[in-house]
Amino acid sequence: MVNLNIKGKANSNSSRSFLKVGTALTLNGVLNVTLSSTYIPAQGDEIVLWTAASFNGDPVINLPVLPLGLKWDDSDLLNATGILRVLDDPTGISSVMDGGKVKCRVYTFNGIYVCDFECYSDDVITVMRSKGLAGGTYIVRVGSDTGTENIKIVIK
Repeated sequence: MVNLNIKGKANSNSSRSFLKVGTALTLNGVLNVTLSSTYIPAQGDEIVLWTAASFNGDPVINLPVLPLGLKWDDSDLLNATGILRVLDDPTGISSVMDGGKVKCRVYTFNGIYVCDFECYSDDVITVMRSKGLAGGTYIVRVGSDTGTENIKIVIK
């Protein structure tokens, strides 16, 4: 598990946790990104979380909730230079869950891998139930052609 904290939009040593790797960075497992209470994200913020010669891995990325009207762009995060951006989202609704086909990776709330599946975004909870998942809170990494996001789903 890797925990990184963003304290500000400037890419300085004091503005965020930062990984600097001279060779290949391999990151699997869970990446938790948090925001300092003094940092207020704004459209256009661009935060470099790491630099490396190359990047390998497929981590579960837990990003904090942004204020209404903003969304994360993590499309350049899983690269040698891991960049996280804050974009305008005037609808406040993610386009990942737009009713189209999605790939899902399910984890327990404690970060333990449960299963993978593909379905339409409107059917995620139904498919989770059909897989016999017990009642509880799950983190689901949902990916589509428009991006990837982690969502919390409670099965009752």
